[in-house]
Amino acid sequence: MEVGVAGRRLGKDRRHGHQVISHKQAQAHYLRILLEAVATGHRPAPAPYAVTMLRFDLRQRGLIIPSSQRPKNPNAYFEIHLHWLIFVAMKRIYLTSFICLSYILSHAQTINQTIDFNTYVSATNNDLVNNFNGSYTYTQSQTNGITGGAIMTSSSSGATAKYNNIVKISSAITSASISFKFDKTLYNAGHASGYAASIQFNNPVSAQPLRFSAEGGEISIRTTSSNNSTSFTNGAILPDGHWYQLKAEVAKSATPGRLNCSVYLYDLGTSGTSAPSLVKSRLNDDMNNDFGTQDNLSLELDAEQREGTTYLDNFNISAQSTGISSEQLSSVLTIPSLISNDQLQLSSTISTPVSYELYSSNGAKLRSGTFIGKTTLDCSSYPNALYIIKLSSDGGSVVRRIIKN
Repeated sequence: MEVGVAGRRLGKDRRHGHQVISHKQAQAHYLRILLEAVATGHRPAPAPYAVTMLRFDLRQRGLIIPSSQRPKNPNAYFEIHLHWLIFVAMKRIYLTSFICLSYILSHAQTINQTIDFNTYVSATNNDLVNNFNGSYTYTQSQTNGITGGAIMTSSSSGATAKYNNIVKISSAITSASISFKFDKTLYNAGHASGYAASIQFNNPVSAQPLRFSAEGGEISIRTTSSNNSTSFTNGAILPDGHWYQLKAEVAKSATPGRLNCSVYLYDLGTSGTSAPSLVKSRLNDDMNNDFGTQDNLSLELDAEQREGTTYLDNFNISAQSTGISSEQLSSVLTIPSLISNDQLQLSSTISTPVSYELYSSNGAKLRSGTFIGKTTLDCSSYPNALYIIKLSSDGGSVVRRIIKN
C-alpha cells in the first residue's frame, strides 16, 4: 500500500513539474540555507519552524521529498544537522572560521609562514614578488622546484630579496629556513666571497647584520663583531645535484647583550623530498648582540650561482611579530562580505604588507599572496558558495566569511 501511495504521489509531483529529491539531498539543501543565514548574520529559526521553512523553500524551488522517504516525525528531519548548525549559528562562527580563529587566538603575536613558490599568475603576481621586495635580480620559475615552482638565482652579487614582514627577536627562538639546489659545475672555488645560501637579519636603524650562511666548504654565523664557522665533514664541495636546507635559529640570551644562535645544513637528496640528513651544524653559539635595543628586524635571502646555487625553494619563517593586534588590523582593513562580479576587492590603510589566504568552505586553500594598499582577486573560476578569507600583518590576523552568489 505504501509503495502504491508513494508511486502515485511521485507521479503527481512529476506532473506538476517538481524535481523529486531524496532525504539526504534535502538535508544538504537545508544546510546551505542555514549557512547562508550564518554568513549574512541572520539568526536561524527554531527547529519546528525551521522544518516548515525548509518545506516552503523546497516547494518554492520546485523540490519535494517523496512520502516514502519522509520520516514519521517531521521535526526529526534534520535533528543532527540542525542542532550542530544552530550551535554554530548562535556563536556566529562557521566551523572553518572557528578552527582558524582558535589558532589565531593562541598564536596572535607570531608569524608562521611557509612559501613554496608554486603560486604563479604572472611575472608581477607570484609568490616571489608578493612576499619579497628589494633590488634582487632573481625570478620565479614555474618549474624546477621541489614541488613545482622555485626562485631562479642570478650571477649577480648583492641581490638580496627582502621578506615583507618585520620579525621580532626575543627570548623565544626565531627560526628561518630556505632550501637551495647545488650545481657543482657553477661553483667557483676561487671566489673569495659569496653565498650558496644565506639568511640575514638586519637592524633597520643601522647597518649591523646577523648572517647565517652556507658558502664554499663551510657554514657560518657572522655579526659585525664576530665570525664563527665550521667546515663540512664531507669535504669542501657538496654532492652535486642535491637539494639542501639552510636553517637559522636566534634568540636573546639570558646574558644581557648576547644572542644564542644555531645554524644547520641538511641534505634533502636529489628530489628535495628525502628525509633531512644533517650535513653539519653549529649549536648555541654565544654571539654579541650588535642590534642593541633594536628588536624589530628585517630579513633577507641571498644566493649566488657562482657559489653553486641554481634554485631556491621552500622558505619558512617562525617568529614573533612586531605586535599589531587583530583588533587593530581589523580596523584598518576593508573586506566585503560578498564577491561582486567575480571580483573580491581587499584594501588596507597601513603601509605594511598584508598577507591573505582564501579557503573553500571545506578548508582547502585556494590561493594566497601579499598586498600593500589594495588588491583585487579574480574569483571567476570559483563556484557560488561560502568562502573563508584570512588576512594577516605583523602578527595580527583577521578571518571573515564571504559569499559568492
